[in-house]
Amino acid sequence: TEVIVNSVFNYNLQNGCVSKSILKKAGPEMQWQLDKAKQSSDSQTVLVTEGLKLSCQYVFHVVWQHDNKHQILKDAMKSCLKKCLQLYINSISFPALGTGGIGIEDSSAAKVMLDEILTFAKEYTKKSLTVRIVIFPSDKETYKVFCAEMTKRSSELSLSSSSVVSVPQQIRGEQRHGLEAGSPAISLVGVKVEEMYEAKEWIEKLLTSEDCHIIENNHILYLGKKEHDRLSQLQTTSGVSISETVSTQKATLQIRGAQADLIEAVIQIEGMLCEVQEEVARKKRKRQWTDQQGILDEMEDFHTYLRYPVPLSQELEDRKRQFEKCGLWVVKVAQIQNNVLKNAFQKKKKMMEGRTLRGSGSQRLFQQVPYQFCNVVCRVGFHRLYTTPCDPVYGTGIYFTKSLKKLADKVKKTSSTDKLIYVFEAEVLTGSFCQGNNLSITPPPLSPGALDAHDSVVDNVSNPETIVVFSGTQAMPQYLWICTQDRTLSQDQMWEQDDSSELDMVSSPHSWRKVSNGSPV
Repeated sequence: TEVIVNSVFNYNLQNGCVSKSILKKAGPEMQWQLDKAKQSSDSQTVLVTEGLKLSCQYVFHVVWQHDNKHQILKDAMKSCLKKCLQLYINSISFPALGTGGIGIEDSSAAKVMLDEILTFAKEYTKKSLTVRIVIFPSDKETYKVFCAEMTKRSSELSLSSSSVVSVPQQIRGEQRHGLEAGSPAISLVGVKVEEMYEAKEWIEKLLTSEDCHIIENNHILYLGKKEHDRLSQLQTTSGVSISETVSTQKATLQIRGAQADLIEAVIQIEGMLCEVQEEVARKKRKRQWTDQQGILDEMEDFHTYLRYPVPLSQELEDRKRQFEKCGLWVVKVAQIQNNVLKNAFQKKKKMMEGRTLRGSGSQRLFQQVPYQFCNVVCRVGFHRLYTTPCDPVYGTGIYFTKSLKKLADKVKKTSSTDKLIYVFEAEVLTGSFCQGNNLSITPPPLSPGALDAHDSVVDNVSNPETIVVFSGTQAMPQYLWICTQDRTLSQDQMWEQDDSSELDMVSSPHSWRKVSNGSPV
């Protein structure tokens, strides 16, 4: 938006939570500009400052300076909208003006604001102006009142048929909730249904965090001095507290603070963790290239894998029925091809076949992975950082299961039914194995004092269901199964409309390009 509207008391931006947050983000020059605007105005209801460090062009400050608050609101709405004409503004965002400390009832504020917006729209029919009313997710009652008022005026608010613009088929918006009722909403646009689904869930979780947000990500273990310095600085500049917890199963950061500060801090921390994740993946990819053909610097920035939806063969249909028998309804399956991983896997397989009587012992096994790590598994293979949290009772390695029922039982205990579940089917080289224990960080020797070691450890030697390997090169991702516990969700039409038949790929070492028929979120 080009303009945001703010309420100001006694011309002091330090008064009020929203004003204070705006000042903190924009910088002290905003108060200076406001003071200057005050001196040059003749008791104006609305004063204008630049957006400065905010992502908007201007801030319109509504000055509440006498007791007739309903008249101030009416005058402020008129003034803000007319200033949009004077400054050639195309979009403006209002809060629910006057409903906080000013004490105007939600219903009165909604009526006055919509009255003035509609009056302006009728008077200036040739002016194209996008007007947004922004309400915090926690202000549910205010939200309901504004929705009701907008619904009541639906005939006045409705768009003419000539103003409706069709959207290209390959780009969809996740707009079902809210827009049908004419209420404020965040619109997500993307190609892959699962991308938009996860983005929506992340945004909702962040916006409904009142004073505490927990980030769970094993890359926290890789934070160094530079990253911890950034966290320390963030605590000072954003006014939040950050605590780190590391256990045998997972690593978390807990961020506490006022909601506006919390959101800003969480976004910065998530960005930092993405950088750390990318650096870890880059180093792993570099080792894979080095092992096979020397470091190719020009390859560094490319994702050397291919992932694409596949029609269900008889084998995949049978596998799908296995998932559904365990209560996991399949919505999508994609095949993975990665020549770098495949070459490393084949090299490991050949080495294992010549070393033990059991040979490589290749098996098809399963691993649940959080959505945020699906792409990196396709790129650089499996790693204990990328799995869902589990108690390392059989050793500190990479856990797979033979039993879909066991995996589904764990999902039912840890995930709500409306979540999407991501399960990799992999070819895993189990080779020679033995009973695992929680002290194992590498496979035990074949016999006491022997130089050669087992290839993996298991939960039960006579009938293994959980298999733990200690090298990512022993597992090759074959398919990614996307499932849900909610059968109704699995039958949603959105999956039939999914256009993500694009290839997430880099074609060859000599001709690199990304093939896509749409845009990511």
